[in-house]
Amino acid sequence: MDASLEPTGDIERARILLVDDSPQTLTALRAILECSRYDLVCASTGEEALRKVLKQDFACILLDIVLPDINGVELASLLKQRERTEATPIIFLTGADDDVGFLYRAYSAGAVDYLRKPVDAAVLRSKVGVFVELWSKTRQIAWQAQRLAESERRAREAELAMVRRESEQRYRNLAEAIPHVVFTARPDGRIDYVNRGWGELTGTDPDLILTEQVPPGLHPEDAGAFQREWRAALERVEAFQATCRLRAQGGQWRWILCRALPERDDAGNVVAWLGTFTDIDEQRRAHEERARLLAREHEARLQAEEAVKARDEFLGVASHELKTPLTSLQLLIQGFTRRAEREGEGAMPAKQVLDKLRVAERQIGRLGGLVEQLLDVARIRSGKLPLLVEDADLAAIVQDVAQRFEAAGQATSTPILVDCNAPVPGRWDVLRVEQVVTNLISNAVKYGNGRPVHVVCAMVGPEATISVADEGIGIGASDLDRIFERFERAERARNFSGLGLGLYITRQLVMAHGGTIAAHSEEGQGATFTVRLPLVTAEPDDPTEPVDGDAEVPAPQPAPALAAG
Repeated sequence: MDASLEPTGDIERARILLVDDSPQTLTALRAILECSRYDLVCASTGEEALRKVLKQDFACILLDIVLPDINGVELASLLKQRERTEATPIIFLTGADDDVGFLYRAYSAGAVDYLRKPVDAAVLRSKVGVFVELWSKTRQIAWQAQRLAESERRAREAELAMVRRESEQRYRNLAEAIPHVVFTARPDGRIDYVNRGWGELTGTDPDLILTEQVPPGLHPEDAGAFQREWRAALERVEAFQATCRLRAQGGQWRWILCRALPERDDAGNVVAWLGTFTDIDEQRRAHEERARLLAREHEARLQAEEAVKARDEFLGVASHELKTPLTSLQLLIQGFTRRAEREGEGAMPAKQVLDKLRVAERQIGRLGGLVEQLLDVARIRSGKLPLLVEDADLAAIVQDVAQRFEAAGQATSTPILVDCNAPVPGRWDVLRVEQVVTNLISNAVKYGNGRPVHVVCAMVGPEATISVADEGIGIGASDLDRIFERFERAERARNFSGLGLGLYITRQLVMAHGGTIAAHSEEGQGATFTVRLPLVTAEPDDPTEPVDGDAEVPAPQPAPALAAG
């Protein structure tokens, strides 16, 4: 409400502006109008009168026509152009004779009346009294209208407040009834209401969350990201959504989904935020479990595909390796048969027959070795790899196997250098240890490029060690992790014969004794295989029960490449 219109309780004085360049006239006017109801303000020039009008409002203006700087008609025109003074009544004062032109200009400029000098006191008081009364009534009407408008505004605000309270109450009743956690926040993001679902979810007092921007109880790993995303949504004034873990009743962490939308007024300003917390823990865990199952299924499919690929490759290699000695035997026997048919009985010298039989014996031995490898794999996979443990000297075993390879070493110009000077006593399965050493030396001779093979046997603390090193083609870093698996061979070894089972069987035999085997190599720098065996192999409670040589090895799957056959 405009305070300038409000009655003060005392008699309100009307402000009257007297404008004349004659001090005597101003004195006369003041004498005529002087009373308690009027506040008389004088001005002797048009410029002074304008300054006073700009600062104060007047109930009536008495304006001389002739002024030293600007005439009264021009001043009246200026006042009528101003919104605040356009309705202020102006009475012109003039000493001129009756002039129709003057009267026309005066009324055109906005005058409501005029008086001739010298003025009649009674007429002046009467005319001024009429305009002051009109001013007073106008102000009273304006004040009453303002009071009425204020009263109506307050009534509307009260009605709107009541509607708002009823709406908020209905909203809160609805919020309390739904199974989600519902909250509202101020424009700055601080929570000012949360329904009882918060207490049911977290087991804490809902009042603890009020005035907070970030809900208490968030997982430490999620709280920082939640706060950053919430602040970003507040700054951009856009929808907010985040998933995080919240400590629920009982102390367990549960996944929740938080969503919030800005509420705007008619002008588009944010007045509040409306949001929810939804428990999605079961859906989240179900989704994660489904993802894990899909990943396992995918991995199993890849393994199956690799297994099929490895099997097909193995079958091709096995067919070739088995066919080679069979073909040699077949050619040998065909040659014998044709010569016997052609030359008759006793035609072939005994030495030639013996040489042919020795070749046949080697091919049969090679074929038998391949078959024995396949049988060993079958025993390992079925857990029926027997160990017949007995007292033995590992140094003697290694030297004996090395001697058997002297002929093969000489044939390939590969010297085998053995360093097993001191006895290494222990309890092992002699035949299986011989098989381990045989496989390692055989690999070294095969891939050694005709360079020396170094075999070392020694006792190191509670273990016996065997080291077989060659100076051949070596094994790539990518192949070292997979050369001990079934049907696998190193990339550079694929041009050599073999089933890709030698090192797999070797590792299983070493593990059956409770030992370990490791390979160290670089391409083109040779390879070193080191076996560590406990001095005493653990024996099963029932000696007749076979030892499960594959107990620690996973079920069949595509395995890393073999440097050895």
